[in-house]
This record gives sequence, structure tokens and C-alpha cells, in this order.
Amino acid sequence: MAVDRAGDATRVSLPHPEIIHTLKKGDTLLVDDGKVRVKVLSTSKTSAICRVEVGGTISDRKGVNTPSIVLPISPLTHKDRADLQAALSLGVDWVALSFVQRAEDMHELRALVQGRALLMAKIEKPSAVKALKQIVAASDGCMVARGVCVRVYVCVCVRVCVYCVCVYKPTDRHTHTITHTHTQGISG
Repeated sequence: MAVDRAGDATRVSLPHPEIIHTLKKGDTLLVDDGKVRVKVLSTSKTSAICRVEVGGTISDRKGVNTPSIVLPISPLTHKDRADLQAALSLGVDWVALSFVQRAEDMHELRALVQGRALLMAKIEKPSAVKALKQIVAASDGCMVARGVCVRVYVCVCVRVCVYCVCVYKPTDRHTHTITHTHTQGISG
């Protein structure tokens, strides 16, 4: 993976230098909703050498998830902020934030929403599990996904009286991704 170089059959271009700068040997990256998984072997200021653990085809503009890293960036891109304002102008009831890493992510979203909608935190990263109580307290509802510890999370949600959506792996009825999910609502 490299910044500022075109991708080809031997490398992936990652236009996010902040991700490259935080990578360490042993970190895992999930590409295109986890369809491709790589493990970092070494890093430099502009690139990372990775071993492909689960391969597949990657096309342009696919997302990269960093489950083992807390990124030192806002969870909201400029486009997310514009989309948020458009959604709020339409009167949405809920706004969900994916890949929440810490309670500050929800505080930032709450400041932008200014009470015009309820906030749902999507818990998908190990760092979110570590900051779970603070994230739950900063949210109006939570969704658990990507194989994080559901039992502990549900107990925290119920104690704080937050609406919780648990996402778990159903029987293997899908064939295009390595992780699949199903949702179920739980009222606290």
C-alpha cells in the first residue's frame, strides 16, 4: 500500500496518508467491507508492505477499515458533513456514525446535529469496545457489528437505557464477503 502512487496488480494506492502514518507491523487492514484482508509486515513514511491474508479483486474507491488502529482524524469527511446537513434539512429522525473509535467522535457529531436528530453509534472496532461506556453515554442508540463482544455491550447498553442494535453472523448464506451480519433490535 502506498500514498501518491497508482495502484496496479502488485500494489494498492491508499490516498490517506494518516492511515499509512499510524500503521505498525502486525496491524490488519480490511478493504472493501472486509472482502480483502492484509497484515502489515513493515512500514515507511509513504508506504506499507503487507501480506494478503484473504485475497480478492479491488476496484477504485473502496473503503479501508483499520480495526487495530485508532486514527487521529475526524470520523466525518467533508462529504459526510455536507450529506449530514442535507439529511437534517429533510428532517431525519436518526443519524448513525460508522466506525466510532471514541466518545469524542459522538460529541463531534452531536455538535453538528444540534439536537435535530438522535444519534446512533456503530461499534465496529476494538478501540470502540475499550471506550464502550463512554461511547454509549454519548449516544442515543448503538449498533454492534463486525464480531465485537455483543454480550458485554448489551449489558452496558441496558444499564444506560440506550436503544441497541446487535449485529451477528447468521448461517453462511452469502458468498461474496468473509464476514456477514444480521441485525436485531434490543430496547434498554
